[in-house]
Amino acid sequence: MRCLILLLCSLQVSNCFASDLYSAIESTLRHDPEISSKSINMRASEYALRSSRGKQLPSISSSANSNRTESKTYNTGLSNDTTVVEDWGYSISASQPIYDPTIRSDIVGAKLDLDRTNIEQQQTLSTTFVNVVDTYFSYLKLRRQLKTTQLELRSSVKRLSQVQRQVDLGALGKTELYEAMTTNQRVRNQIIDLSTQLNTSKSKFFSLTFMSDAPSYDILDDTSAVVALIDELLLETNQSYELALRNNEIKKSDVEITRATAGFKPNLSLSATYSFNNTDSIAANVHPLNGDTDSLVYSLNLSIPLFAGGSNVNSLKEKKLKKLVARNNLEKARIDSRIEVERLSNMLVSHQLKIERLTVMADVSRKSYLAIKKANELGTRTLTDVLDAEKRMFDASRDLVSAKYDLYIDYVKLCNEKGHLTLDTVRLLSSLLIPRSIEGAIIQ
Repeated sequence: MRCLILLLCSLQVSNCFASDLYSAIESTLRHDPEISSKSINMRASEYALRSSRGKQLPSISSSANSNRTESKTYNTGLSNDTTVVEDWGYSISASQPIYDPTIRSDIVGAKLDLDRTNIEQQQTLSTTFVNVVDTYFSYLKLRRQLKTTQLELRSSVKRLSQVQRQVDLGALGKTELYEAMTTNQRVRNQIIDLSTQLNTSKSKFFSLTFMSDAPSYDILDDTSAVVALIDELLLETNQSYELALRNNEIKKSDVEITRATAGFKPNLSLSATYSFNNTDSIAANVHPLNGDTDSLVYSLNLSIPLFAGGSNVNSLKEKKLKKLVARNNLEKARIDSRIEVERLSNMLVSHQLKIERLTVMADVSRKSYLAIKKANELGTRTLTDVLDAEKRMFDASRDLVSAKYDLYIDYVKLCNEKGHLTLDTVRLLSSLLIPRSIEGAIIQ
C-alpha cells in the first residue's frame, strides 16, 4: 500500500506540480510593481539605443518664411511716398556626419546601458524568486513546528491532568506538579510565539504573491531529490548578477574614457542646402524680372578643437579615476560573492549532515521517551525523567523539520548567488512538492 501511495503521488506531481509554488511565482510576476518597472526600463533603454544609432544617419530639415514690409517717405509740401515690399521663400537642408567619435561612443554606451538594465531585471526577478520561495517554505516550516508543538501541548495537558490526580490522591508531591505545570506553560508560550510568526509569514506571503490562499503544497519527507540538485549546483560556475553589473560598470568606464578623448579629435560632416526666394522689390538683383531666386549650397564642415579651458583634460582624468573605482568595486564584489557562496555551500552540507543526525536522533528520542514512560509507570523512573525525554523527542522533531526546510531555502539562495535561479529552477523545485494531504499520508 505504501508503494502504491508513493506511485500515485509521483503521477499526480507530474501533472499538477505548478498549482501552488509556481503559481505563486507567476502571480508575483503579474502583479509586482517593481518587476513591471524593470520591464518598462528595458523598453526605455531600447529606445535610448535607437536614439543613439539615429545620430549616425542623415538629418533633413526645412524652413519657410513670408515677409511684408511697408515704408513711407514724408516729403515737405508734397505727397508722401508709400512703398510695400512682399517676399517669401523656403529652404531644405540635409546633413550627414562623416566622422564623429562621440556618436560611436554614445551607441556603445547605450548598448551597455541596455545590457545593464537587462542584468538588473534578471537580478530583480531572481531576488523576487528568493523572497517568495523563502517565505513559502518558512510558512510551511512554522506550520509543521506549530503542529508538532500542539501535539506536545496535548501531551503536556494530559500529563498535567494525570499528575494533578496523583497529587490529589497523595501518590505524588507538589514538586512533580510544579514541574508538569512549568512544562505546560513553556509549551504554551512556544505556541504563542510560533502562531505569531506563522501569521506574520502568511501576511508576508500574501503581500508578495498577491494571493489569498496559503501554501498548500509541501516537501517530501525524503530529501534525496533536492540533495541531487544541490550536488549539481555546487559544480556550476559562479555567474553572479552583482559581478555582471560590476563588469558592465568597467566597460561603461572605458566608453566614458573614449568619449572624453573624442573632445580632442576633429569632426567632419557634409551638408547641402537648397533655398528659394520670391520678392517684388525693385531693388532686388534678380533675372528674369519675376523676382525668383533659388540656390543650392554644398558644404564640407571640419571642426577642430583647439582650446576648451582645460575641461576636456580634466574630464578625461575624472573618467580614468572612476574606472579605478569600478575595478575596486568589481574586486570587492568578487570577494563578497565568494564568501557568500562558500557560506551557503557550507550551510547546505551542514543541513544534510544535520538531517542525517536528527533523523537518527528523532527515532532514538522517541524510543527513549516510550521506554522512560513505561519505566515511570513501573516506578523505576521519575516524572522529571519523562518530561525531559518528552522534550528531547519533540525538540528533535522540530529541529529535523527545520533542517529539511532550511535545505530547500538555502538551495534557492545559492542558486541566486551563483546566478542560476530562473523560472525553470522554480518549476523544477515545484515538481518536488506534493499536496499536504498526500504529504501526511507518506510521512505517517
